[in-house]
Amino acid sequence: MAPSYLFFFSYSRADWECDLYLAKFFEDLQNRVAMAAGAGTRQVGFRDQEGVKTGDDWTSRISAALQTSHVLVCVYTPNFFSAERTREFCAKEFMAFLKRDPQHRYERVVHQGGRERYAVREARNILPILWLSERALVELNNLPPYAVRTIQYTLNFAHVPRALSDQYTAKGMSLITTQRRGTYREILTHLAARIIELGAHRLPSITPPPDARTLRNAFWDPPEIAAANGGASPYKDGDADTLDDAAGPTVGPKQLVAFEVRSAPSDASAWVPYPDEPSLRVLVEEIASHAGARQGTAPSTRAQVISLLHCWRP
Repeated sequence: MAPSYLFFFSYSRADWECDLYLAKFFEDLQNRVAMAAGAGTRQVGFRDQEGVKTGDDWTSRISAALQTSHVLVCVYTPNFFSAERTREFCAKEFMAFLKRDPQHRYERVVHQGGRERYAVREARNILPILWLSERALVELNNLPPYAVRTIQYTLNFAHVPRALSDQYTAKGMSLITTQRRGTYREILTHLAARIIELGAHRLPSITPPPDARTLRNAFWDPPEIAAANGGASPYKDGDADTLDDAAGPTVGPKQLVAFEVRSAPSDASAWVPYPDEPSLRVLVEEIASHAGARQGTAPSTRAQVISLLHCWRP
């Protein structure tokens, strides 16, 4: 049986490799949480390389830890929110916690010009760490992404003095960690108390645990929403796919049987089962990529495919 961790530490590997203080912060936070929980020297925080031993199935161990950890502690940086498909594990870890939360929902927001977007509401047991200053993250990089912007990332919770919260927001934990003064220790104490508080109300696990690699990107993929029930809201994650943030609430069948794109009548076809269960957006990008590799017209092909998808109705 997989051990139950008090928190799962989600971070970008790129940040870990270039910022030595991130490792120190994880170690100090784990010690402070263990002390607050009376856990002695037990390892209470899961970090992918520390929690996965040589010979272990890497993805299985991470998937199991995502199912049993009480709280997701996520380190907010531009790298954490990377939109690159090769660096999206943080987004999938985030998605695993959303999947475990039966209370979370997506709120539909219509912007000027009719553009529709979706924001997570009532997410629980997720504790963001503002590693950089709020200005560096929000003003300079327009982060967090819209979908998770409703999740509180400041220290605006009970018993935290306003002056301490303001320092945290203005500097970010990275700078505060390098200084290692009383402010650092005080924030650690408040974060540890918050982890214990959130962990007292554990989220249910998903059985069997999903393969972390197959989870949707919580930051940049369109949400999976339930088909409108008489136009009712809210939308719940896990039923049917939207096509794109800008495409509106178009939904179709849960399974896509076949999809073909031809640029000329002479093009050959090869029909094979798709090995995984990708979102429509991923499938479109792959089709466009393959078509572009043959014809050298990836942008135009992708535009044609997306245009076709936007016209699709159940």
